[in-house]
Amino acid sequence: MQYEQLKNDIFNYQYKGIHIWYLILSTLFYYSAVYAGSETLHYTLYYVIPIIYIVFHYRQAMDLCRICFRNQLKYYIFALVILGIGSIALPLIYGTNDYSYFTIRIIQIGKESVKIIFLLMLYMRHISMNCDVKLFMKYFVLATCLYVLGSCVIICIPGLRDLFLALNKADANTIRLAHKSTYITRFGWCGFSGFTFTLKCSLAAIMMCYIIYQEKLQHFYFNSSLLFICILGNLFYGRIGLVVSGVYFVTLFAMLWKKKEKEMCLRFMRMVCIGTMILALMAVISPKVRSWLYWAFQSFINLLCTGNFETTSAMSLKKMYFIPEIKTFLIGDGKYTLSNGDYYMGTDVGLLRPLLFGGILFQLLRYSTVFVLILQMKEYGKKEQMWMLCSLVFFFLVFEIKGEVIFPVISVLFAIALLLSCHQEVDETR
Repeated sequence: MQYEQLKNDIFNYQYKGIHIWYLILSTLFYYSAVYAGSETLHYTLYYVIPIIYIVFHYRQAMDLCRICFRNQLKYYIFALVILGIGSIALPLIYGTNDYSYFTIRIIQIGKESVKIIFLLMLYMRHISMNCDVKLFMKYFVLATCLYVLGSCVIICIPGLRDLFLALNKADANTIRLAHKSTYITRFGWCGFSGFTFTLKCSLAAIMMCYIIYQEKLQHFYFNSSLLFICILGNLFYGRIGLVVSGVYFVTLFAMLWKKKEKEMCLRFMRMVCIGTMILALMAVISPKVRSWLYWAFQSFINLLCTGNFETTSAMSLKKMYFIPEIKTFLIGDGKYTLSNGDYYMGTDVGLLRPLLFGGILFQLLRYSTVFVLILQMKEYGKKEQMWMLCSLVFFFLVFEIKGEVIFPVISVLFAIALLLSCHQEVDETR
């Protein structure tokens, strides 16, 4: 009886409507780290246990599968299957034996899908039986904020950074970068945190803007704090995310002003002013903070000082753009990485790398996965969600200019699209 009571206390404990056990689990699965010496334990936690759970609750898994095949999500699954087959077939056909697209990207989406389906099934069984999409998004946002706050702790305690570098088996170059003043914030318990992490912070910012717009003054300061922590994550992990999240925030502010929600706008302005003053004070006190802020706002500083908006990373990215040969454009070269691990043709641009590997049809098939998910969310979403879908389109367009966006975050969008479909079916059965 005591065991049952303890289990119920843990599973039912909530803070502001958030189940703490599920939040901890979500954080571990959205931001998974595998440490040296405990690889078996981590892979068991992240993949073996979820697969066992899915198999054990196969009826629920089959119900979710049937829902997918009753709507447009079946095309998302078909596209991934064809991409997987193509990533093996093309190197065979061309004789390149470069299966890195399969081992890097297809395996990545497979692993992420296992984790997200596990989280989704738990959510529907124990957290929200009516498939509350907004609450599911809030868990992703909270997990992201916990990772950003974890970075703050690691940054403030240098010994922790060295410990996590060792646990993550960082190479000499990563260790060198982690101790540079301009890179010191790009670190968390997952190790070096760059493009993928600013992606997730920007996706969380989209969700948080939508939640704030929906809830208005309800939980305003809590919700706004979460939004600003996501933007802080962009300041930590990648400047392109700061630009994207800034556009979301300005759009949200404009929409609230148009709706005559002036009290919310005034509160936002006060919070921005306070945050700016805190950063300015920290910059005056600490040279490291000044160096970090210079890196974060380098494009704006360059614009004011020289009239040029470019940064050093933008200049190096520009060199990675080129027009491939017509044969490569049409059918690809079947190469994704080189034997030494470098990018094929020296480019890390999301618009080019899959194109060089499989050609234009392969690239369009890759983009179709996003297109299908957005269409599915549009079909079951409310009118108020339309600007969120437009934000997602903007999100993918901007980030693809920099690097590959789709597979690191698409599993989260799949869960939202599937949850919307489930919610619709629950409403129809009532």
